[in-house]
Amino acid sequence: MIANMVSDHDSDGFSAKKPYRPTVASRILEFEKDLADNSRSWDTRSAEVELWDVSGDQKYEGCYPAIMDGCDGVILVYDPANHAHEREIELWYEWFIKNPGLSDDNCLCLAHFKESSRGQDKPNCPRALRKVKLVISDFESAPKIREEFESFLSALDTQKGRSGGGKR
Repeated sequence: MIANMVSDHDSDGFSAKKPYRPTVASRILEFEKDLADNSRSWDTRSAEVELWDVSGDQKYEGCYPAIMDGCDGVILVYDPANHAHEREIELWYEWFIKNPGLSDDNCLCLAHFKESSRGQDKPNCPRALRKVKLVISDFESAPKIREEFESFLSALDTQKGRSGGGKR
């Protein structure tokens, strides 16, 4: 649902009323995104994005090396109401950030509540991810998620421009 929403592939809207369907293995969403130039607020540039929505199910670990090849950034999503996810998010962080040698700046972590986060305690960020930007979200915060996603993409695009990187 989050991948569809940030890529503008969801014409039905972002809602907790929709049944959750976990990703099977992986899927790729390709799209262009207009990004604001932070140094000139009136200027925008277009970025080609390949968003790989990857299952967190460990039975797909064998696919992770191919998925990570050429990866510029990672968005990790977990449900902070499910304490088992805290350990899983640390494993994904090791797999997708630390093992391939990506910087913590190349990672965005969404602590996404499946229910409304009103009245919920602020989640603790798992220890391994303390240097990663943490965004607390729920289905009521679609504009915030889009804004954080676009900011993350813009930072990655700027970083790639400095390093002379390619498309992905």
